[in-house]
Amino acid sequence: MPKVSVIIPVYNVEKYLKQCLDSVVNQTLEDIEIICINDCSTDNSLSILEEYAAKDARIKVIDLKTNVKQGGARNRGLDIAQSDYIMFVDSDDYIEANTLEKFYNAMTNNDCDIVISYVTNFISDNTNEAENLCSDMNEYINRHKKATGLYHIDTNLNEFNISPVMRLYKKSIIDKYNIHFPENLVQEDIAFFWFYFTVINSAYYLNETFYHRRIHQNSTMYQLKYQHSHVFDRIEILKHIYDYLKKYDLYEKYKITYEDYFKLGYDIILSNCNREQYETADEKLKKLAKELKLNLFKTPLSQSVFSIKNEYIYKVITILGLRIKIKSQKLENKIWGSNQEAAEVKKNA
Repeated sequence: MPKVSVIIPVYNVEKYLKQCLDSVVNQTLEDIEIICINDCSTDNSLSILEEYAAKDARIKVIDLKTNVKQGGARNRGLDIAQSDYIMFVDSDDYIEANTLEKFYNAMTNNDCDIVISYVTNFISDNTNEAENLCSDMNEYINRHKKATGLYHIDTNLNEFNISPVMRLYKKSIIDKYNIHFPENLVQEDIAFFWFYFTVINSAYYLNETFYHRRIHQNSTMYQLKYQHSHVFDRIEILKHIYDYLKKYDLYEKYKITYEDYFKLGYDIILSNCNREQYETADEKLKKLAKELKLNLFKTPLSQSVFSIKNEYIYKVITILGLRIKIKSQKLENKIWGSNQEAAEVKKNA
């Protein structure tokens, strides 16, 4: 049985795929399996995978006939993985040659549930947007770095990066709790993060950089920052996390953390809406909060008698518990811009 299963989802990355595969097949830890899932690529990605598989028996290629997106592709890899430990690598990224050896030794030499390291984000496109995104991501990672060693995981999950890469997971934990990525949703990695981290006790940190994440115009990270077509997926993710916590009797333990995350998600989702999405997303989020019995939008008694406050594009006047919402052009312009051109950019992003 191989020591580590490396799962690589592949979709239209012919330009970068060979660098990724070379970095994995040339690992100093040779006893591994490499599971590549071609998610209906329309370029030469499948041919490249088949070329590498013909030369290296450790490579397994799954050629999907239906596009299941990144989360679904990773799930197909999890379903057939044979080793005790799992690592995800994205097909436009690459890893250092000693990555798997270092992670495997850290996992087996320490009584821990996950091994974590950090990434270097680098840019393949000469765009200011990619440079800003790369800078933001590196700043976040540096802010949450820890010294090498074993750490206890408590209910405060905000200190962790939610990315599924740069980590070594225990297959036994994934199997025990049936942990998979929600399919056909964006930001499915948020749910996977919650699923795994809420059932483990310890993490071992390697304060070194082994993983190199490429930021380019077709990368998932770049597109998520600048598109607004999947804001409703994020609402589904919030529901998936809640259902999981309830299923495994974890909700009371993580109630405060989850409610804080729901509030944060509410703000993030609405801030990423265009004009047509805003009111529907607001209604869906408040309806979900009510269904989950979260008192996140309850008005304090002192404010229920009389209050005036801004709520995104509305002035909300409360009189004896009655809420009156009046659309404010000033607030609308502040969020989406005062001219038609800016509005169209926001609408079509």
